[in-house]
Order: sequence, then C-alpha cells, then structure tokens
Amino acid sequence: LLMNSWDNPCLKNTSIYEPSIVGVWGEQTKYHAIKYMGLNPKKVRILGSAQFQCFNYEYIRSRKDLLKEYGFSENTILILYAGSSKENNEFRHLQYLEKISLNLDKNIRIIYRAHPWLDDSETARKILNYNSSVIKLDKVMIPFMKDVVQKKNKSFFITDYKYTHDLLGAADIVISPLSTILIEALCHGKESICLIPEDEDIGTIFVDRKKLPCFQDVINSSAINTVENIDDLEESFKKSYAKCQKKETEFINRKNVQFFVDTNKPTYEERLNDCIYELTMQRKNNIQK
Repeated sequence: LLMNSWDNPCLKNTSIYEPSIVGVWGEQTKYHAIKYMGLNPKKVRILGSAQFQCFNYEYIRSRKDLLKEYGFSENTILILYAGSSKENNEFRHLQYLEKISLNLDKNIRIIYRAHPWLDDSETARKILNYNSSVIKLDKVMIPFMKDVVQKKNKSFFITDYKYTHDLLGAADIVISPLSTILIEALCHGKESICLIPEDEDIGTIFVDRKKLPCFQDVINSSAINTVENIDDLEESFKKSYAKCQKKETEFINRKNVQFFVDTNKPTYEERLNDCIYELTMQRKNNIQK
C-alpha cells in the first residue's frame, strides 16, 4: 500500500485489509501509520515521495529564465503565493503581501498560483481583475482560473510537477494557507510561511480539520513560519526575507524537511524495488514450504 500524500495515514487510514507493506513519505507518516492505522512497525517502510522525485532533476527553466518570462529583473526577491483548497481569503492575503512588499523592498515581486482544487469563482474573479505592479499570476493557471470564474471547471486541474519544480527553484519565499507546497518548498531549501488567519476560520470545516495531527505537525514545525493573525504577517515575512538571503538557509530547510519526506538516496524507485523483491521472496519461500 503506497501513500500519495503526507496526510494519508492520518486522514485516509482505513483499509479493507491489512497490507503486507505500507510505503510512507518520512518519519512523520511512519509514526502516523503505526499509531492511526495500527500497523506493525516492521510493515511500515519510508520510501519518500514518488511525485517529488523530479525535484532531483535539473531545472528545465532556470531562475533567470523564469524571471525574464514574467518581466522581473534579475535582482528580484521572488515570493510564490500558492493557494490552498481551504476556505481562506486569498485575495485579502495578496493585498496584505503587496502592501508589505512595497514598504520593505522595491525588488520584491509575487507570483500567485491558484490551487488545482480552486472553485471559488468570486476569489478567482477578484484576483484575475486585480491590477498590481507587484503581483503577477502563474501563467499556467490563468486559463483554469478563467474557467472557475465562468463555473466551467468541475474537476481537479492537473499541473506538471516539473514546472512546479522550476517555480519553486526560482522562488525565495513560499507562502500558502496550509498546502502541501509548503513541504515542497522546504525540499527546495526555501523559506515557508503558513498563512492561516484565525478570523477566517469562522463557520468553516477547516476549524476542526486543522486540529488533526497531520496539520498540527505543519503548524507547529520550527521549519515553517505559521501566521494565525494576519497582523503578524509583516513580522514573519521580514524574518523570512532576511533568512532567504543567507547561504545556510537552504541547507537548514533541506535538512528539516526530512521529518515530513525523506529526500535522501536510495531513490523512491530503488526502495520500492527492494520492497517488491522482499515480498516476492517471502511468497516464494511460503510456496516452497
């Protein structure tokens, strides 16, 4: 049984049978698989993330290429704001970030990337129509956002992980309301800010969901700066702004992400092959008996 995302053993831990082996991302999900799925620790194997394997490849578009593509100068401090599937006011977040950026550094620029599950037509409309010298929209997601406005989209928008890899490689800071991309940012050694203002929780399912262990691990992580009061965003942003320009930051963040996902060698494919070989040999031995 192979997990697809970091929250699976906590949120989607029901199985109609007990698997021979469960492949998880890292130490966090190994613990969750043992505790919440009731598995024997010997059956839980850390494989890393299959979809993150492309993060080990060379960039198709370099940082210089991406900055040029969006009309940004080479000395740009690039912020990637990645939306989430939660009920947050992302338009409000962008306006706050724009104001902070203009006051802090004239070289800061923001790319807004909608979440593939975005279905709020009003949010999509506001962001598409917003004129800003600081904020630009992820070009790959613009057609999708237009479909959301017109309520044409009915499904998950599939994005190319290789393009995500390029975008994360170019960014200096990644900000998101509790999305997997915060972990992906750490994989790239980037500063991560989890922006989940409590005043936006009223009347939403997310009030209870964020209390779950998988979310709490992110919210309480020392590697991710969590902001639960939007008035605290400026202070947190300034800290990440300073840290992203230090050489040691990339090393520290890549090290800290190992709790969530093992990015070290052997590769996912090699570890999975080892599991398959082990199960094959076990079956062969059982038949011989």
